[in-house]
Amino acid sequence: TSMLELTGHCQEATGKSIEIASDPKTSPVDIPYYVTDHSKASALTGWRPEKSVPEIVGETAQWIQSHEKLLEPIFG
Repeated sequence: TSMLELTGHCQEATGKSIEIASDPKTSPVDIPYYVTDHSKASALTGWRPEKSVPEIVGETAQWIQSHEKLLEPIFG
C-alpha cells in the first residue's frame, strides 16, 4: 500500500477528501520511506494478514468516530 493508496482508503472510510500535491521541500515530519509489504515476514514466519487495508482503515475510522470525545484533547 502506498501513501497515495492509503489516502484513498481513508477518503473512502471517512467520506472526506484532501488534495494531494507534491512539494519538493522536505519537512522534518515527512516519512522518508513507507512500505506496507508483509511478504518477507510471511516468508520467514508463515504469518498472513487476516484483514485487508481497506478493512483496517475502515475499522480505525469507525473507532475514531466512536471515540471523538475521548480524542478531542488530542485532535482539538
